[in-house]
Amino acid sequence: MLNMPVDVDNTKPIYLQIADHITALAQSGQLGAGFRLPPSRALAEQLTVHRSTIVNAYEELKARGVVEARQGSGSTIASGLQVHTSAPMRPTVPYSDHPQHLMNVMWDTNRVEGMLSLSLGAPADELMPVDDFEAMRARALRRDRARAYNYEDPAGHEPLRRAIASDLGRHGVLVSPDDVVVTFGAGDALTMAARLFGRSDDPILTEAPAYFSSVLNLKRMGYEVLGFKLGAEGPDWDDLAGVLRGTQMASPQARLRRPRFVMVNPDHQNPTGLHWAMGERHRFMRLASEMDMQIIEDGAYRDLTYDGSPLVPLRALDPSVLYIGTFSKTLMPGLRIGYVVASGPLREQFITLRRIASCGGSGVTERALAAFITNGMYEAHLERIRGEYRVRRDAMCEAMQHYFPPEVQWRVPNGGFFMWVRLPEHVPAMELFRMLMERGIVIAPGSLFYPSEDNPQNAIRMSFARYNPDTLRYAVKKIGECIVSLLRHPLPSIS
Repeated sequence: MLNMPVDVDNTKPIYLQIADHITALAQSGQLGAGFRLPPSRALAEQLTVHRSTIVNAYEELKARGVVEARQGSGSTIASGLQVHTSAPMRPTVPYSDHPQHLMNVMWDTNRVEGMLSLSLGAPADELMPVDDFEAMRARALRRDRARAYNYEDPAGHEPLRRAIASDLGRHGVLVSPDDVVVTFGAGDALTMAARLFGRSDDPILTEAPAYFSSVLNLKRMGYEVLGFKLGAEGPDWDDLAGVLRGTQMASPQARLRRPRFVMVNPDHQNPTGLHWAMGERHRFMRLASEMDMQIIEDGAYRDLTYDGSPLVPLRALDPSVLYIGTFSKTLMPGLRIGYVVASGPLREQFITLRRIASCGGSGVTERALAAFITNGMYEAHLERIRGEYRVRRDAMCEAMQHYFPPEVQWRVPNGGFFMWVRLPEHVPAMELFRMLMERGIVIAPGSLFYPSEDNPQNAIRMSFARYNPDTLRYAVKKIGECIVSLLRHPLPSIS
């Protein structure tokens, strides 16, 4: 079968329409060399045209050199045709500082050859346990055969939920496998939680700065996203109190309503790398209880602690906290496996949403991950990557110490993937972003991480996870040169 659009009302003869369509398919590479075209009679019946129309189209294609006709073999696509590909070109410098545009630019440049992307929180390709994981997949397929490819339990493969519950026990979280619902990554879990806890136009609360994708997602769902500042060890309590009093809410109507939920990332926060102190965690839990405010805890970087011992998550302090986890940072983003920890009726609502949206996840992948965790391979993998990511973090810090001028400020994170760098006043983050793109380096400007345009820090976020120490030193050197250039030649102020 070879279907194609045919317009009998078009002034172009039908045989040329057919010939042009096949030519385009061949030149694009969609029909490769040696592809056998259907017999003229069969194609004529399929397209409801006279056989002579197809014969004429095939003759036209022969004349163009697009097809070859061989005795007994019919007509096949010729070899050596010009194939037009959409290979990525070096992107143009962004024209807008709108968060959605900046996010698109960062994703578009993520895999462009010749670009060094420090902008996204992607794990290193060479640290992904591809071979070990594929061995687990093969074993699961040999054992379960077709069952592994059939619809999975919408809550997730039970052995995987049991393995996740056991793993959370290491962090002090008391949880039953029945409280775990497997999702398509952490973003899917957040979207479902937002649908369950509120509705369009409701105010919700998050850190400022916060992970840009989560903020944009909540805004597109119609929420009024309010941000509270962060201090040295946790929330900025004065700012948080002001937000809760409604003094910084964006609309008069919102002042009459409390936030429907608060979303926080207390372990190696994205983008600042902040690790909330234990006292700050307890204080936050008391405040949330007094306000009767639902907490959504993002634990994406929880397993990536490089210095000292991890602290217990908020979920360990109160079982009403909704905990979201993912394996995209510690294993491989392509697994598309995250999870949410919820109890009772709330858990049932999550499962209902899963049934409506997808009928469950990938049975093969979930089986492989269950084995990977249960067999101790996950913990061994974490030990390996934590050591390597620590080396990369230290290499970036040492390079910053050497190449950045003293006006630049940062703190060394004790985990996660990110360095949050505060720039001097005369080095606008967006201008630095544009300069670096022209030099083949991509960073994330700080304004992207704020729910509103009110007083964002003049800062950038850089990820040290993806590249080896030598590449990181090179990138930091170039970034430092651009910062120095902007310090020596500041942009004229606009009055």
